[in-house]
Order: sequence, then structure tokens, then C-alpha cells
Amino acid sequence: MNHRQKRLSVSLLAIAGLLSVAPIQAASAQTAPDLGAASYFAALGGAGVTCTTGGVVGLVGSGLEAVTSITGFPPTSSLCTLVGEVLYAPDTDVAHANFGTAYDLLADDTGAFACPSADDAYNLPASLDGLTLPPGVYCIGGAVTTTVGTLSGPLTLDGPADGVWIFKANSLTTTFGGSVVMAGGGRACNVYWQTDTAATFADTSFLGTILAGSSISLANSSLDGRALAGTESVTLDTSSITISTPGCASTKKECEASLKQDKKDFEAMQKAEKEAASPFASKEAKKDFEDEQKADKKAFDEQQKAAKEQCRTLPH
Repeated sequence: MNHRQKRLSVSLLAIAGLLSVAPIQAASAQTAPDLGAASYFAALGGAGVTCTTGGVVGLVGSGLEAVTSITGFPPTSSLCTLVGEVLYAPDTDVAHANFGTAYDLLADDTGAFACPSADDAYNLPASLDGLTLPPGVYCIGGAVTTTVGTLSGPLTLDGPADGVWIFKANSLTTTFGGSVVMAGGGRACNVYWQTDTAATFADTSFLGTILAGSSISLANSSLDGRALAGTESVTLDTSSITISTPGCASTKKECEASLKQDKKDFEAMQKAEKEAASPFASKEAKKDFEDEQKADKKAFDEQQKAAKEQCRTLPH
């Protein structure tokens, strides 16, 4: 394990500590997972992002350093439109680490987002067609599942503006006619989908933040939310992604307050990293660590700058 890998391991522990400062309750208590810097990305893929036709509003990021890991977007291509920026590792390291922490929290079936053990209303069948669901943690196929969640019709999420919906499945597949509709004041920015493996969308109008263990693929589909893929790529074919506003904000003031809190959390994370890494084996090791923290801060500042542009589009 090299120095940077060691430091990223420290980052994960530090971020996990930050997320555990405030008690995390079940989604039925209307608590959402903290995405950290990953919340700034409309599309973030461990192995990159590929777009052949369509567009993205928000940041696009790759977990790899290779510029070839992101294709289809300006400035290297005009296949797809982009209102935002393209970022690569190491500029995406913090966001990818934050994604990993949030993903692990959601996937943990013994923690705050565990599948209900007795309430059948929250253990869903494979098909989500025609269901109307209040806020809560839902497991597709039961607590321990190899079930593929499917959607080929409307799914209605009915609840208040601060209601949180979390769906967990082995994988997720949607086909022609599939759609997710909010009702009762519910908001797309409070919907989360965690899959152990892939999420595949075809001819679908979907919403929410998707945290997939492997890949995310959209064909002839639209996503109001985020596509965050762990080990593989996010792929768009005649599809669009429009990112939810930071902090699920509906006003400029709320949005800016969310960014301010994110900055405090980031600074606390870097402080925890330094404390965990000390004492350093040598002056060279200390300098390397400080240089990497400066690079992470620069990347974080760039991401906040892009997010502030989103805040400016909101009403006062």
C-alpha cells in the first residue's frame, strides 16, 4: 500500500467518524445519508463516465486519473452537453471516499438503514409497478436479497417535503414506461437507491440519488438526482441527468448554508486526517501528506465553486 492509499484509508475513517457524530436514525425518522462532497456530482463513476447522446447538469467525475475515462463531454467532445465541469482523480478522491462511506452505511443491514425484519409493508416484491409508498427504508426482495428490483410502470412516493425514501436491492432494472412520481410535497433530493451491483435504466423517467456497487447505465432515460457508481462506469445513451440542489435546498439561503456546513465538515475531516497520520516517519513524509491535503482542498474548493452556481439559480 503506497502513501496515498494509506492516506485515503485514513480519509475514509475520518469521514466515517464525522458521519457518526450526529446520531443517524432510520429513514422513517426522516434522516438522509450524508453524501459529503459526492453530493456535488451529477455523475461519478469509479471507472469513469461515458456519454454518447444527451446531457448533464452538474459535475461529472471519474475515480481514475486517465482523461480517457470520461468521454462525450466538452472540452474534448461535443456529443453531450454539460452545464458543469469534468474532474478526474485525484481531484475526485474526497468525493469518491465520501460516496464509499455513505454507500457502506446504506448497505449495512445491521445499522441505521437495516431492512425491516417484521413489517411486510417495507419488504417489497421485485416489481415496484403501481405502488404508492410513504417515507421509509424499503428492501426489495427482503432483508437478504438477490432479487432484481424492476420498474415498468409508475411508482408513487407520497409524503411531506422532509420525508426520506431509501430503497435497497441487489440490482435495479427499469424498462419502457417506468417512472417515479413524487406526491404530497415529497422531493426527489430525498430519495436514495442503493444497489449491491448494477442499476440499469431504459426508457424511464427516474428520480433520486443512485448509489450502485458497480455500474449505472441510462438509455433513453432521464434522471432527476445523481448517478454514483462504485467500481465501474456511469453510461448515458440518449439520456440526461440533472443534479439535485446541494442540501436539498429550495432557496438560495438554504443552499449556501448547506455549502457552509460542508466546508466545516471538510475542514474537520482534514484535521482528523492529520491527527490520525501523525507522527510522520520523516520530513519528506510530512511534506507529501501536506501537499496531498492541499490538492484535496483545491479540488474541494472547485467543487464548492460549481455548487455555488447552482445556489444562485434558486429563489431568495
